[in-house]
Amino acid sequence: MTVDAAVEAPFSHTTGTAAKVVLRFISALNARDLSGMLQLVSDDCHHVDLSHEAEGHCKEDVARFYADVVASMPEKVQ
Repeated sequence: MTVDAAVEAPFSHTTGTAAKVVLRFISALNARDLSGMLQLVSDDCHHVDLSHEAEGHCKEDVARFYADVVASMPEKVQ
């Protein structure tokens, strides 16, 4: 199932609210849509990226982290 199909699919254990948020976040990341990603992040979030050993404690930290990630992504990431 594609990300777009999963986001539009009826509710199930794999397409519930949390799954839809994650899929939308990934879709925005793949589209390099930082604004779209940040719409899904709360102001008081706690973000941990284990692959980069990075941790953030607010939306601004997440914005800085993913701005760097997006800037370093090859053009054709999916």
